[in-house]
Amino acid sequence: MRLDIRPSICLLCQEHPPDSWEHIIPSYIGGRLQVPVLCTCCNSESGSELVAQLKRDPGIRLAAEALSAKIPRLYESMRIGWLYVTTGPDGKNIRIKVGKDTDHLIARQTEGGSLLIDTTDAPKKLMEILVKASRSEAEIQQHLEKVGAMGPGESVTTAGITTVLRPIGETQPDLSHPPADDRLFALMAYEYLYLVVGHAVFHDYFAPVVSYLRGKDRPSRLRVEHLRASAYRPEHRIYLEILPEDLRVNIQLFGFHVYRVTFMRLKVTLPDAPVYVEDLAGPRSLWAESLELAKQGRFRILRPGTATDEDPIGK
Repeated sequence: MRLDIRPSICLLCQEHPPDSWEHIIPSYIGGRLQVPVLCTCCNSESGSELVAQLKRDPGIRLAAEALSAKIPRLYESMRIGWLYVTTGPDGKNIRIKVGKDTDHLIARQTEGGSLLIDTTDAPKKLMEILVKASRSEAEIQQHLEKVGAMGPGESVTTAGITTVLRPIGETQPDLSHPPADDRLFALMAYEYLYLVVGHAVFHDYFAPVVSYLRGKDRPSRLRVEHLRASAYRPEHRIYLEILPEDLRVNIQLFGFHVYRVTFMRLKVTLPDAPVYVEDLAGPRSLWAESLELAKQGRFRILRPGTATDEDPIGK
């Protein structure tokens, strides 16, 4: 769902025109609201790289699995590319990658020299091995036919080369990847602020923040905290807190993972603190003009449209 509310220049490089549509909440986790706030280069180099980390974030994966019955379509699209692990015959992990139509074992060699490979890759790989071993065409064909007829636990040996069909054991999610970089949540907060305050995000205060988003060190005035709510919910939510000395953007993903992005020593005056919600069960993009209206459930549905820089949708 696109809203054509664009700044005069890209929010990150502040050089090129914002010609690329950016999801405020990544589409990978169900974000629908898109705004043209980045140039193509910044969206590809910074945005895409950070979102790729979200795809491997263990907490985000567990949240999607916990809500799979409530968000089945989103869950099925998210799990493509996920890794699972099981124990191989040598006692070490085998990794299985989820595909669109079928799961796929990632090939590896054991310390004993055996090759563990997915059954769909086996014929081609076996042919390469047998050709390299100078086996005749007849031997190769006979071996492949026998392999194709094997049942679980059975083996076939041709001229010293043995192929064994082993069933995959019980798998567990591979949660070994680190969580997503704090820069992703700082970027989401910065883009959301543009929706609320417009061109004020180009104030000198934000220059160190933009440098951080582009790979430099985090400025002391920016703090990102990770918290957890009490339960998973099929929604994402972004809202402001106007504190006496600071401005805070709260990003709540799947109702559970809360990322508090605080712009310290930043005093602002706003009539209200708007709330943006992605209803994943809908799916719908919702906006409330204030926290109080959000608590009352008084949201308006965001629909495709336009607005000027001076009239951001949060006002």
